Amino acid sequence: MSETVRKTINNPESFSPKKPIILELASQAPHKRESVELPNEFSVTERGVRKVNNGDPHCMVFPSLTRALGTFLGTEARQLNDYNYALQMGISTEGFALYYDEHFNKNGANKWGERIIRNSLLIGGIQHRIAGINKAVVCDELINFETVNRSVCECLFNDYPVLIKQNGVDTYLFVTGYKNNGEILTAYKFFGGGNGNHALDLKAACEDYSDWKNEMEAIIYIEQISEPNEANRIEIIKETLQIVYEMLTDKQLPNTGNYDYGDQLYKLWISRLDNDSNYENEKDKTKYVYPEIADYHERRLYTAGFFEQCHNLLGRGTLIKSGEAFAEIHNNLKPLYELIKGKGEIKMPGRKARDKIITTLRECQKQDHIAAQHIKETLALLEN
Repeated sequence: MSETVRKTINNPESFSPKKPIILELASQAPHKRESVELPNEFSVTERGVRKVNNGDPHCMVFPSLTRALGTFLGTEARQLNDYNYALQMGISTEGFALYYDEHFNKNGANKWGERIIRNSLLIGGIQHRIAGINKAVVCDELINFETVNRSVCECLFNDYPVLIKQNGVDTYLFVTGYKNNGEILTAYKFFGGGNGNHALDLKAACEDYSDWKNEMEAIIYIEQISEPNEANRIEIIKETLQIVYEMLTDKQLPNTGNYDYGDQLYKLWISRLDNDSNYENEKDKTKYVYPEIADYHERRLYTAGFFEQCHNLLGRGTLIKSGEAFAEIHNNLKPLYELIKGKGEIKMPGRKARDKIITTLRECQKQDHIAAQHIKETLALLEN
């Protein structure tokens, strides 16, 4: 394994979260809160210590968000870092797909409901509740627009940030304060792309948002931070591994553009590259070798670290072999990444070049199958 992967390996402590439950919205009673006089404006206290050279990229939206949240709340100050980027690449499943950033059942990308987003927070001991704009968003409660200002202000006044998923885009607002009784929120925007270390930029790059209610899809209210409990953390790891196995072996997905994973993703890419008609018109700039193919190398690298952490936590199984398979994918794609990185994008590759890329992708697909088999073996072992 590479040194970069090894830097991400930790044997984290665990915690005791509540079980993920989809509440029946129609029968759910509103939360009862004592009337508290809130100040006109307030800013949440940052507990964590920022590390300038931690070696982790922070461009995948939800892993970046949860990593920054851990830094902000001080969970990374624990003796063993239980909130590192590689762990979140796995729990959020970002390491297993591309454009898989929608955690509220968008574009067919997340058929596992709220489990992924909940587990991403609970694995760090962060208790929370989710409010959505309608019943299409898997959540605990519906947003009441008459009282939402106060709900957000109360959470912030309790010294916890608020996370707002913006509607129709892969963007979150990391809210750290409010002004004018909540009409204006102070927040840092997380969005896809780039390599900025969001955990470091969080406070310095905050902006004021007065139109936040017009652009939101869901709100994540943080309620408390729990102490570790190994048994429940292991349950989250097991559930994640089951989801990951389903992703890596899923052959029945419809063609949803780039929102794919597993065999469907490879099928999509190879079919595009293998179709000569896609490369006959030099003016057609939409048919080229997508940089996302090479982007896989970074995702697989950090998810290899996730497998190693899971193996250390579980104490048995063959997830080390899954990590090795993903490291091999990283090694196979690295030359392609360097090629695309150097030229920006390859718009009209010749047949010989495309055949070489197809061969590489098929080898990567084989390694995915190897990783999946070791996940299956490990899950079976854990059931005995």
